[in-house]
Amino acid sequence: MIEWAGGEIPIQGERGMLQLSPELIASTDPDVILLTDFGYDRLGSPEQIAALPGVGATRAAKNKRIYRVEEHDLVYIGPRTGENVLKLQDLIHAVKIAG
Repeated sequence: MIEWAGGEIPIQGERGMLQLSPELIASTDPDVILLTDFGYDRLGSPEQIAALPGVGATRAAKNKRIYRVEEHDLVYIGPRTGENVLKLQDLIHAVKIAG
């Protein structure tokens, strides 16, 4: 769905949970970081996520573009898929205005 929304996944590999090193996260330097509800809620807030090793150095953290998404909205195809892709487009392509 991320690709359908015009996004690109910067880290390729096996589907599912991946162990990511701080160096790998920093080197991919994503514009946006999307976390599923489980991971986001476990970590607590965008500020706590940005404090993780490697994350704070990314454009996503510097521009406050760390977002929570519902896992089932990304994984399951159904009647709300179109709506979910549009929501992802808004997150991925939104321009943050400082102020």
